[in-house]
Amino acid sequence: MNIKSFVASDMRTALRMIRDAQGPDAVILSSRPVAGGIEVVSATGYDQAALARAMRAVGADPADASPAALSALAQQQLPAGIPASVGIPAPSAPLPPVAAAPQPPAGQSDPAAAFAAALHQARPEASGSDSLLARARARLRGQPAEPAPTAAPAPERPAAPEATAQVDVQDFAAALRARLAESEAQATVTLDMTRPAQPINAAPVAPAAAARVEAPVEPARPALSVVPGVEMDPAIVAMREEMARMRALMEAQMEQLALERLRGSPARAAAFDALTGYGCEQALAQAVALRVDPSLPLAEVGAAMLAELADSLTVCASETIDEGGVIALVGPTGAGKTTTAAKLAARFAARHRARDVALITTDCERPGAHEQLQAYGRRLGITVCEARGIGGLQLALEQLADYPLVLVDTTGYAPTDRALFNQILWLRATTKVRSLLVLPANGHAQDMGEVIRRYRPAAPEGLILTKLDETGYLGSALSVAARTAMPIAYTTNGQRIDSDIDAADAAAIAQAMESARRSSDVATHGIETRHAVA
Repeated sequence: MNIKSFVASDMRTALRMIRDAQGPDAVILSSRPVAGGIEVVSATGYDQAALARAMRAVGADPADASPAALSALAQQQLPAGIPASVGIPAPSAPLPPVAAAPQPPAGQSDPAAAFAAALHQARPEASGSDSLLARARARLRGQPAEPAPTAAPAPERPAAPEATAQVDVQDFAAALRARLAESEAQATVTLDMTRPAQPINAAPVAPAAAARVEAPVEPARPALSVVPGVEMDPAIVAMREEMARMRALMEAQMEQLALERLRGSPARAAAFDALTGYGCEQALAQAVALRVDPSLPLAEVGAAMLAELADSLTVCASETIDEGGVIALVGPTGAGKTTTAAKLAARFAARHRARDVALITTDCERPGAHEQLQAYGRRLGITVCEARGIGGLQLALEQLADYPLVLVDTTGYAPTDRALFNQILWLRATTKVRSLLVLPANGHAQDMGEVIRRYRPAAPEGLILTKLDETGYLGSALSVAARTAMPIAYTTNGQRIDSDIDAADAAAIAQAMESARRSSDVATHGIETRHAVA
């Protein structure tokens, strides 16, 4: 038998080392934890037939076995090159006593029986007593020994003498006993490859597992399921609709109460009627009228009303062109961007020099747009360039980098045009370009509000109200500006390039609303009178 000891960090590594060194037929004899991990003792060349014979001869008395036979048996079982006197250290605790086994006939000597007896002595429940070992040593040396105490016969677990000639059988038996005790305490799984291969039957299937397999498989449920919410409840939906109708009714009643409260003061009522007559939205007219002193005489209501309206408007603190840089005029088609760009260029050239301002047009789609701006440039002595696309505009801006002010006349788009989105993206991507939104004052309030909403992502710095001279209801544009909190930068009220543009002034805008309405009424009245006379 070839016995070797292996030290590894864990059992898996030790088994791999045993398989590599001794092959798959190795038998694990013992294992124990050590400082470096675990120590495993294995053996090869194990004689199954000799072990069977030893197990059958457990009832024989091993006292007649000669030392030479025991030495031969131990030398046969130990690995080659290892002295027979080298053994496994014995445990410190004495072996427990066991019952004496019947003695074999005189003259019989079976080395296999002696070795089997040593193996049985290694088991914790069948260990030999000290007196039995002493008697065995005495008989091997030819000395008389004291008779061992009699006990009930144990034919299956006989005691065995210990050979001291060449191998310490007691130490080897103690090592085997320690190995069995450790395997039972720690439930260590060992491999026994000395026994012939036995057919392995299939593991029986538990009844619960069989029932689980035979049960029909339920369809997989979706990971996310629609949880019915309160919105799907018809009662909740009906309640919400009813609450919405009640809210609308209450708001209408509150407006009526506010109007009646205004009607309770002649001054406020006159201011409210005047503002709605100028085209102001009802919300703006009501807010302004409520701030009018109710005790004012009717002759002073007009001035107080315009002053309160001016306080409701937001205007730019300074002129945008005075800061210089690149300013793009954006807005819908027909808002007057080209004419407004020429007016701003003329206003800046009058304060500085004509060579300090340049105009760029990107409106290459509208017929005559470039020619119109070129005519304005020749008239004012201002440089005018044409740019096609974003690349052409960037090149033109690089060429005009030395000019203090560059005004860009952009293409006008309808609020629903998809090309407007690309224009807004360009304005947002170019950090050096500021923008002003151009709106015609004669437009409808809802349309102007939609234009401001569409151009809001471009972050315009201010609003330019054009064509003030073409409307008698300026209050509509002012209501949109007040509702959207868009600051007013400039206003235009004519076709003259060099004079019909003004910086935004709240009081002047409010007065212009009143003047435009009065002028419209007078002109209409004169025309109707002439037609009536004719």
